[in-house]
Amino acid sequence: LIDCPNKGIDDALAALAKMGITRLVTAFITHWDSDHFGGVPTVASALGCDEMRYNHDTLVADTDTPKQLRLAILLRLASREFENVNLQPATYGQHGLISGVSWDVLGPDHRTLTESIGRGNRNRGSAIIRLTYGDTRVVISGDADAVGWARVIERDDAAANVLRASHHGAMGE
Repeated sequence: LIDCPNKGIDDALAALAKMGITRLVTAFITHWDSDHFGGVPTVASALGCDEMRYNHDTLVADTDTPKQLRLAILLRLASREFENVNLQPATYGQHGLISGVSWDVLGPDHRTLTESIGRGNRNRGSAIIRLTYGDTRVVISGDADAVGWARVIERDDAAANVLRASHHGAMGE
């Protein structure tokens, strides 16, 4: 699972059930805008989840998502409900394999995440994830901005057959 808005919980659970998915191996929160993180803990709790990956960019101001909501979700993830879930960051260089599908975190690197927090630009620190199955590569970019993308492209990591573009269009500063 990569992101799920609070309003998408029922749709996500229905789609996963239709695909026969009864447990999540890994769930990602690309960044802390509610249209990305809001439903992830609930879906993970409903199905069970082995690992959840996200970064701590909750201190960055956001007019759409109250800081209290982001902090409440972090406390939920640290609670007994998720005590058996391996909580990990989602930063450049991490990778894994789930049922023949490999995943690679292409960004953010530590510098980009640091800059994201320092500049108060949560989208800059959004995770960019590549899924590979056979010869097919899919890149999912959360809300990564132009600077985050430029750093990924500089490393020549962005080759893909399918791109799920940032819904902000990878806007610059």
